[in-house]
Amino acid sequence: MMDDVEQQKVVSLDRGLFFVSYKSADDLASPPHVTVVPTQGHEGRMELIMHPDATEPTLWEPNSGLMVRVNTPGTLQIQVQPMRPGGSRAAMVRIEPIQSGRAPLGAQNESVVMHANVAMDGLKILGHVAGRGDVVVASNAWIAGPTAPSRIEGIALEWPEKPAGLDIRYAVQFPISQAGSGKMVSLGTYAGTRGRALPITGVVLEISGAGDSSSWRKRRS
Repeated sequence: MMDDVEQQKVVSLDRGLFFVSYKSADDLASPPHVTVVPTQGHEGRMELIMHPDATEPTLWEPNSGLMVRVNTPGTLQIQVQPMRPGGSRAAMVRIEPIQSGRAPLGAQNESVVMHANVAMDGLKILGHVAGRGDVVVASNAWIAGPTAPSRIEGIALEWPEKPAGLDIRYAVQFPISQAGSGKMVSLGTYAGTRGRALPITGVVLEISGAGDSSSWRKRRS
């Protein structure tokens, strides 16, 4: 942090994000302006983030500021110039680090588990197809696709290698009032009908884990 600055000062900055704030000036009627630039040779170590309307890294009056993103430790030069010849050069400028913070360890672990298993290896889907019977497919495969369209009467999900702490439930919906429509069931449980040529029109999939839950809904026309 810097306080009163007159003419010029060089400040050393570690890697991080900093807010350069022009707090106040002794002469409020004609305040000096403050220019913020990396010292010569340190231009590649940091970048200045200015207001979208600014054309140069100059703070023209108190209560203005800019950001400095430092990738490699370096030095920053603060220059103060009077607004008019013989004017005041006294200005208060502060440089304050901005902390990014860290996610709790538990949340990081959950994120790693979810990303590691996003491929859902070993997941199988059983679909009962009218006129064909039970059809079992892996992920990214058709049960009754464009080349062999037919009515799907129900489904069951099997995932023997499901990660611990992850829970999946699902339900099917029918075009007319039918017992079992919308009822959530666990992995391995068949949801739907057989031998009635009654197609399902929607599937609701609910995935939940420790400290987190979400639902995904897909409606099949």
